Amino acid sequence: MKSTQVRNRIAHGQWKNAFTKNMMKINQGLMKNIGTENILNIQCRLAMFKSLAQIIHDLTVSKPTFLRDFDDNYKKIEEQKRNASEINYKRYKENMISKKQRGIKMRKNVIVHP
Repeated sequence: MKSTQVRNRIAHGQWKNAFTKNMMKINQGLMKNIGTENILNIQCRLAMFKSLAQIIHDLTVSKPTFLRDFDDNYKKIEEQKRNASEINYKRYKENMISKKQRGIKMRKNVIVHP
């Protein structure tokens, strides 16, 4: 339930201090979990939920579609679970910074040398 608790605390504005259910103490364990969240984990989770939602949709709307697409949708969920556990946020951040710097440099070159 870690991700549900983290989501609930964030949704209720408890970014800096996550409190216990009775709001009497700071929940240190949950604070640590909130501190480990990043855009990559959230993107992986979102992709997993989209695939799960598609499985549920197919099951409720069309049994043939559900049977046809279930394996592909389940594989997507497993891929995202694997990605979430293997992803390197530091490398991702460095790549994004480098990409931004290359883009700025390219735009300057295009503007200076039309």
